[in-house]
Amino acid sequence: SVDQHKPLSLIDDSLSTGILKAYASSCEADRETGALIVDVGSNKGSTLLRYFTIWSNLEDVLLRKWYHSQDMFEFDKGKHLLSAPQVYALDPLKSAEIMTKKLIVDFQLTGFLHFDALAMSNTTGTVHMYLPQKRGRVDEGGQVETGSVLSQWRDRGGLKVDGINMTTLDNFLKAKKLHEKEITFLKIDVEKLDFLVIKGASRVFDKQLVHLGQYEYIRGAIDLIEITLWLKQRGYA
Repeated sequence: SVDQHKPLSLIDDSLSTGILKAYASSCEADRETGALIVDVGSNKGSTLLRYFTIWSNLEDVLLRKWYHSQDMFEFDKGKHLLSAPQVYALDPLKSAEIMTKKLIVDFQLTGFLHFDALAMSNTTGTVHMYLPQKRGRVDEGGQVETGSVLSQWRDRGGLKVDGINMTTLDNFLKAKKLHEKEITFLKIDVEKLDFLVIKGASRVFDKQLVHLGQYEYIRGAIDLIEITLWLKQRGYA
């Protein structure tokens, strides 16, 4: 079963949705206590609502509100989320902060969806990042630079942004008093820094607190054999 092996998988968004639905249906305990989900590199937040439609009755609430807006039947204003997950979204982009806060307001997710403007790696400090530009306008996405990772946008006329706060996942979870909690789903998508983020969560992985995870593999950025061995040494398939 998924619980026994706790795999950290390399999966795209469409496959990820199917796996998350199957996994959520197999762990009723998480539905009763509320799942803990950490999204590192949340960007525009396109995947954030997916967690609530899978792990709560958000979809049902939204459908009822829509029917009410069409005067099809009276919407129960007392209707609220049931067993909603606690979702922590992390991204240094200002646009990500704006979009996530809009989601919180639009879908009444206060107390369930949390955002922190932070970059994640295996060390702490202040770094810079580059944002790609398209037709003279700053496009979505970006890449934090560290001592070991250079941004692909550095030599492409990318916009440099200084003063990016960076920390480790272990430190972040401890600050939020979540360091002893089991993480139902950990998603990492940080443009070449994925393995560094995982290394920065050594305590979490050593204690096998992650049930299911997803990271991005970019050829030349992550040594797939190295990361596989690192995870396998900690009991992950």
